[in-house]
Amino acid sequence: MSPELRRLDVKLVPNADSAMTTSKELCVSNPDGVSGPCGGDSGGPALVRANGRWELVGATSRPGMRQRERCGQGTGIYTDLAEHRAWVLDQL
Repeated sequence: MSPELRRLDVKLVPNADSAMTTSKELCVSNPDGVSGPCGGDSGGPALVRANGRWELVGATSRPGMRQRERCGQGTGIYTDLAEHRAWVLDQL
């Protein structure tokens, strides 16, 4: 565990690249193959740069592991916050 906030430059990838997704989830790339989400990462942010600013698009859910992959390998699965926008706003 790091005592400092870290950033990993990732991209959204097609859901077909992961073995475990629903229409309310996002797949996020893992550029170095070892920096994907693992236990304890749940709830962490997925941000994308759009129109000159950072926008929160997802919250860490779990690794998108296929057979033979270990935690941190493969794509990451994030909850698609746009799909839950009304609920989030209601909670705020």
